[in-house]
Amino acid sequence: MAFLESFVLSSSNENNCTNIVVYDQTDYSTWVPGVLRSDCGIALFWSTDGFVSDSNGELSNSGDGWNILSESPNTYTIKGYIVPIWSAGAYLINSIVFHENYFYHATAGTSTEPGTGSGAVWTLLDEDDYSTFNTYVGAGSIDYGYTTIIEDLTCSKYTLSKTTCYEYELSFAASAVTKTITITKYDGTAIDGWSNISITAGETTANIDIATWGDGVYIMTIEEAGEDDYNIVIYELCTVLACGTSLLDNLFQADVDPCCDDCDDDITETMWKQRHDLNSMIYYLGYLFAYINVESITYIGYGDVGTTRQGYINRIGDYIDKLLVITDRCGECD
Repeated sequence: MAFLESFVLSSSNENNCTNIVVYDQTDYSTWVPGVLRSDCGIALFWSTDGFVSDSNGELSNSGDGWNILSESPNTYTIKGYIVPIWSAGAYLINSIVFHENYFYHATAGTSTEPGTGSGAVWTLLDEDDYSTFNTYVGAGSIDYGYTTIIEDLTCSKYTLSKTTCYEYELSFAASAVTKTITITKYDGTAIDGWSNISITAGETTANIDIATWGDGVYIMTIEEAGEDDYNIVIYELCTVLACGTSLLDNLFQADVDPCCDDCDDDITETMWKQRHDLNSMIYYLGYLFAYINVESITYIGYGDVGTTRQGYINRIGDYIDKLLVITDRCGECD
């Protein structure tokens, strides 16, 4: 029997946790002397309850990885079973082999070829035969082995994508019940037009527009019968970033040398004001992005807003409010 610990599968979750990709990472040059990947077949099975009642399979023997459609939150137990391809010779009862794109189980000792004409000796296996693989792979003298990996998915059930300044698209799985969306400012101030907006059952996207309210921190609350409320924090900085870019461009593109002896006083004063506002913005933005990163990383995939998280959100909102005082004039005084 092969060295089981050397048969290696790895997994990663992709596309916002809608699928898990499993790859064969086995180094066949050190696995079993003389055995290559082309000499084997790999069957993959996965379950969300440790194979108690839930079992799914993929018997394609893929060479490029396996895609498992997934839902979050869930813990997926993934098992890979590697067996030899059939070759002429004697096989013990309960041997499992791969032959011409199919897996077979020997119900008796045999030297016959699996497939047409093999009768009841070789049983064709499919995606429902997890128990057969789990019972016999590694038991027969020529079976190779198996490996198990665990993929723990805790991902957002909602995806918010920014389409342009102040506009977003909310994506989610279709549901048989109506959802409602409410958006408030970070301090709880209601947003006109965004109180208990209904999303019809069966829809999978919703367009969000907060242009009327501009830059700031917003909390979107999604309610659905039978589910906990889900909150998404929106950090909108379009005006802030546009002002910063404008000030930076003006200062670097100006033809005036601020150190000149015969500078135009009005131009020098304008540049001084712009530098002052830009320096202030850089100071606030440094702290602002630091707090946004901490909040976003700490609470990734979480739909609730507790006291600690609200504290981060309030601090970020206060910084943006201070920035808006600068960006409202953006280097130009009344």
